Amino acid sequence: GSMFNVSSTGQLILADSFIASQQNTFTLSINVSDNGINPRSILVIVIVFVLVNNTQPPVFQNLPISIEINETTPQLVTVYTVTATDPEGSQVSYTLMGGNTDTFLLLPNSGDIILLRSLDFHATNMYVLTITASDSELQSAMNLTITVTDVNEYSPSCNQQLYFINLAEDTAVNTTRSDIFSCSDNDRGSNG
Repeated sequence: GSMFNVSSTGQLILADSFIASQQNTFTLSINVSDNGINPRSILVIVIVFVLVNNTQPPVFQNLPISIEINETTPQLVTVYTVTATDPEGSQVSYTLMGGNTDTFLLLPNSGDIILLRSLDFHATNMYVLTITASDSELQSAMNLTITVTDVNEYSPSCNQQLYFINLAEDTAVNTTRSDIFSCSDNDRGSNG
C-alpha cells in the first residue's frame, strides 16, 4: 500500500510506519479539485522529508586511548587521529574541550591532533586532552593521555673535571670511595 493517504479536506495521513520503509524522502503528486459545476483542478507536489530520531551519541573507537610521543617530535605533524562513529550514520565532528590547547590542535572534521609547539619532557611529560565527538545534536566525550618520552639530549655534568685523590698504599682491593666526585645527567630513565 501507499505510505500516505489524503482526506477529502486535504489532510495528509500517514498510513504506514517510516521505520519499515527504510526511505527518508517521499514525493507525492496530489490532484486537488473544487466542487464547481465545471470542476477545476491543479496538481500539487508534496515532498516529505523523514527526520530520523537521533537517540544515540557518537561512539569513540579503541578506548581507553593513551599514546606516547617523544619530545623531539616536529611541530605541525599529526600525532594521533581520534575516531568516532555515529550509530545512526550522521557526520561526526570533534572538539578539543580541555587540556593543553596551546600545544595541540584538533581538526574538527578529521579528528587529527596536530602538535603546535615543541615538547620538553623536563617541563611537561604528560598531557590529558578532553575530546568530544558530536553528531550536531548529541555528543560523547573521552580523554586522550599523551605521554612525552625523554630523548638523550644532555651530556652528564660534573662539579669539576679534574680531581686529585690520595690513597694509602695499603688500601684494600675493592675499596669504594663515593665522596670523590659528583656528576649528574638531566635526562631521565634509560637516557640518564
